[in-house]
Amino acid sequence: MGFADVGEDDVVFTQGDVAAIRRLERLSSSGLVPVEVQEAVIRSMAQAMAGLATWQAELLYELSADRRDGPEDWPAELRGVLPVLESLQNHVWRRHLAAAAGRLLTLAPDEADLRTLVVGSADLVGFTRTARRLSPGQLTEMVDLFHGIAADVTADHRGRIVKTVGDAVLFVTDDPADAAALALDLVDRTTEAAALPELRTGMALGPTLTRFGDVYGEVVDAAARLCRHARPGRILVERSLATALDGDARFQLRPRRPLTERGFPRLPSWALRRPRARPGRAGGC
Repeated sequence: MGFADVGEDDVVFTQGDVAAIRRLERLSSSGLVPVEVQEAVIRSMAQAMAGLATWQAELLYELSADRRDGPEDWPAELRGVLPVLESLQNHVWRRHLAAAAGRLLTLAPDEADLRTLVVGSADLVGFTRTARRLSPGQLTEMVDLFHGIAADVTADHRGRIVKTVGDAVLFVTDDPADAAALALDLVDRTTEAAALPELRTGMALGPTLTRFGDVYGEVVDAAARLCRHARPGRILVERSLATALDGDARFQLRPRRPLTERGFPRLPSWALRRPRARPGRAGGC
């Protein structure tokens, strides 16, 4: 479950842990969770739950520390809100499970793991340098602001955030046009937020291995490399995505010099932006 090994005589586990193991054994015996993927299932679930639990505990602790009764009472408050949190988490999980199942039902069984997706990588330019000048509270506010913008924009364009790591976000979409609109809006929203550094983005389209909520493959690597080479406030895309967007009047693509990186010799790239408005013509009577 993601915890360190403990001694045989240490009193750590409860009857709840025993019941959980028995439920996992029932899933395995039913064939729903094959033995060969049990460890990966447990590991992925533990990592997701550990991050969520840590964030919730830290948030409640900070809120309690600001109150008159002090942080020493926060465990009692945590126990009080646990039923509410558990109910909300179960509801959100079911909603996302239904959405994920709906996406998979449109695919053939052999396409469930290897799917054609647009993968986008975006990060804040000069984040480390900026972070050095901020207090912990200011840094928290900046990260929360960026993650909030990324989550809102990604959802608005039918995308999904795969993971966030500090100043970076990795997202996927099923549709190239959705990806392009998402990236452009993400740059605009970040630019409008004066408290945030500029954003750079790279995107690639192609076969992508999806496994336990993460994505793998050459497309992911290409998106990351394009992101590293993008200038502040700019978006770079590779050939397949540029071809898919060609002819769409909502977007403008300009070829750039091919990128040369280890493992990606001469990676072709295009700059993506909105079409520039043409000057209006003077009308006559």
